Amino acid sequence: MTGFKLDIEGLKRQIEQKVKPRLLQGVQDGLKDHAPKAEQTMTDYIQEVVYNVYEPKVYRRTYKLLNSVRSEVDGNTLRVAVDPTGFSLTTDGVPYPYRVAGGNEEHPYEYPVDGAAFMNKRDWATKTAAEYKENAEQEGVLKRDLISAINRRLRGG
Repeated sequence: MTGFKLDIEGLKRQIEQKVKPRLLQGVQDGLKDHAPKAEQTMTDYIQEVVYNVYEPKVYRRTYKLLNSVRSEVDGNTLRVAVDPTGFSLTTDGVPYPYRVAGGNEEHPYEYPVDGAAFMNKRDWATKTAAEYKENAEQEGVLKRDLISAINRRLRGG
């Protein structure tokens, strides 16, 4: 009989040795490619839930929070968060961004003037995560970035 033999066990070994490492590296590449977009998404939510909510009367804004979003890729995990380095601390040692995110209930505010009130929590992280969950269930930018990076790796790039 003329033809060929397909050795499933040999094919499985080839996939494990050659394809799987490229897939995993492609995922990491895709997350790194996507990190600036994820940072921008979180920055947009900070603008929406913190800065667009009101105009302060007692202090001047530094907008430092907008410039503090950082990301890192560790294995197959992309972390996006506000870096609290350099922010002032509350009397109980909590960095200012955590106070804003958690609100007065989580981190009581030392009112700067009589009658001043601190707003409720302004949670940009949950809104960012919700957008990513919705994107993951659709044909979102993250999925496209991952597929593009995986394809580059599978083509030998």
